[in-house]
Amino acid sequence: MAARSISMTLLMLTGVPWATGWTLLGLWLLGFAGAHTELAGFTLEMSPVIRVFAGVTALAAGQLVFLCFMADRVYPRASRWLVWPIELGLSLAMFLGLAVLGLAAIGVPL
Repeated sequence: MAARSISMTLLMLTGVPWATGWTLLGLWLLGFAGAHTELAGFTLEMSPVIRVFAGVTALAAGQLVFLCFMADRVYPRASRWLVWPIELGLSLAMFLGLAVLGLAAIGVPL
């Protein structure tokens, strides 16, 4: 039982910052990042469409990390009929966002 407690603690210590980081990045991209942003000496310029897709992708990634690595282990008896559609929807949003961002990276106009 002590090994499970240590394992859960380590999972929380790694999963919470990971999920929080993705979620905050997504919220920042959706709400606060402009088309021209100075960040740590770097200039970040992106179109509003790319910014929205990047924000939604990061937000979906943060929520998916939280659900898969945290909530599923803390509440293992949660209703699968509720959890699975949410996790699949977040996965779909993340992969579609990555596909759009990948197309933009190779030069396909959006």
